[in-house]
Amino acid sequence: MTSEGKRNVCVTAAVLLAFAAAVAVRVDFPETFSPGLKFHRVLIEESRSKAKCESVDNRVFVTTKLGTECIAYFVTKGFESRRQTVFFFDGDAASPANGTDLALQKKLTQLWADKLRVRYVYVSRVGLQGSSGNHGERRLPKETFVMNAVVDALKAKLGFDDIALAGQSGGGTLAASLLTLGRTDVHCDVLGSGATELTEVQYEGLTRTGHHPTKSFLHRLMYDPSDHLRTIVTRADRRIFALADRSDAIVPFKYQAQFIDEVKAAGHLAKLIEVDAKGPQHHGTELYALAVAGACLNEVRDEPIIAAVASGRSWGEQQHALGQLAWQTKKWKPSIGPVVALRLTDNLAK
Repeated sequence: MTSEGKRNVCVTAAVLLAFAAAVAVRVDFPETFSPGLKFHRVLIEESRSKAKCESVDNRVFVTTKLGTECIAYFVTKGFESRRQTVFFFDGDAASPANGTDLALQKKLTQLWADKLRVRYVYVSRVGLQGSSGNHGERRLPKETFVMNAVVDALKAKLGFDDIALAGQSGGGTLAASLLTLGRTDVHCDVLGSGATELTEVQYEGLTRTGHHPTKSFLHRLMYDPSDHLRTIVTRADRRIFALADRSDAIVPFKYQAQFIDEVKAAGHLAKLIEVDAKGPQHHGTELYALAVAGACLNEVRDEPIIAAVASGRSWGEQQHALGQLAWQTKKWKPSIGPVVALRLTDNLAK
């Protein structure tokens, strides 16, 4: 390896270690559905006025059939002529003070932008990190429609045509949900620890804590992407990846696998990759999701992607495999295959 390559690996490892440490003290997906709990509506004036909202850089005003919001975002630097991007949505916060370290997030996202020569757009969730709204009302239909409108608005503003959607936990739920809204521009969809069988995840969490909702009530209340698989537009060159840890204590592995099985049965190209997620709850897959989404957009073959993030490697081996993604572009061709949980012990040539 060249001295420059060694330096890049060291920088990458340092950033990823810092991010992993941050994930270890963060709760992404509260197990109970409690609209408004610990949260209140923020930036009310900005949510009602386009002029007020967009008087601040890196905010966009959107209108949906369920109302308006002012949503914050940031875009990585470089590669401005490229008309492709990764839109990333982060996980839920358990309280207003329990969100992602945005400075560290920017550093990590820019790192992958530089390595993979891809632009990333980080979209702040409703009610968090400079976005208007009440984060306690996450997972409801309005959040899904708002984020879909944000993608449309930023595509037009920033000059994008083809996109990847990616997310962590509740952001993974959004990445799956947006795909069900008839979008034809999604080249890749990466679901990191996503609650994609949302009703099942919420029902299990609520009953475990002594609540007794009906599943029909939860289906009506929330936007569950698994309820809308028929509205996913078929696209032969689209890949859908779910990144899941068998020990995930927040979103059970079985439900992440179930969603991918259902997506494949609906006629789409989908793969479940078993990963070693970060944090004590084995739930943090954000750094993997960013890498996979960028590599997928660059048409890296499945095998190097799987080798870079699948469970079973040492830290050093994984960093080397992640670094190799930048040199594997334009090699993937569409091919429909079986849905499996992929590990390093699997035959990656299949």
